[in-house]
Amino acid sequence: MKELILRLARQRFPLEYNGGRVFISLDFFPDIIKKRQAFDAIKNKCKESGYSYWFGSEEKCPLGSKVNAGLQHILSRCSIALTQSRLRWRHNQVLKKLAEQVEGCRVRANNSPDPTRPNIPFVRPGDGGQKIVVGRDTCLLTPGKKWEMRADLGNQLVFPTEITQTTLRPDVVMWSTAAKKVLIIELTIPWEEGMSVAYEHKRLKYSDLAAECREGGLFMTIHPVEVSCRGFVGKSTIQLLHGDKPKEVHQGTG
Repeated sequence: MKELILRLARQRFPLEYNGGRVFISLDFFPDIIKKRQAFDAIKNKCKESGYSYWFGSEEKCPLGSKVNAGLQHILSRCSIALTQSRLRWRHNQVLKKLAEQVEGCRVRANNSPDPTRPNIPFVRPGDGGQKIVVGRDTCLLTPGKKWEMRADLGNQLVFPTEITQTTLRPDVVMWSTAAKKVLIIELTIPWEEGMSVAYEHKRLKYSDLAAECREGGLFMTIHPVEVSCRGFVGKSTIQLLHGDKPKEVHQGTG
């Protein structure tokens, strides 16, 4: 009965009786009340500045989208946070760091020698021979192939028309016309238990695009990556940054 009264009071807030405000709150134990009173100064500052405040022990979303809200709702399911682009902002902060890492990988790959054209040193008579150094793949990018990159940050990403025409907007697309390869990176910030589902969803999302590229003779690799809303870095993200192969590679025949 107590929980029902509190739920109805929150749903119908503010409550009034005979022109006066009525407040209904939990009947806390004295030690809990004492701990909450320690935040009175902060609460007053919030009120003066027009900010709302929320105690973690209260089962209510601080944005007011749900009464019985747990941490999972607040961090990944709040509809108000979604409409206010709060979840998008968090996603883009992670994407920005990820894009910085893969951009560094792209620059290193472009500055590395082309493995199909090994540097053959000329040796004078009598001098010792030298080993021929052949470039290796750097973070899944074939060296020396003039890789280009676009990230869905700032301006809305437009998929490169030299690859194909599509309305899909991956978080990062990297491509090389010389190598005939395309890499798609799609970031998700899910709750930990939803990381595997997010991976499969994003992988299937671009499967038709991969088939279209395959018909055009391009090799496409899809990299769904996950960083949980509580900061846990998924295995797929670690594999990408270490240059390991993903579970499934969609590739062409030409």
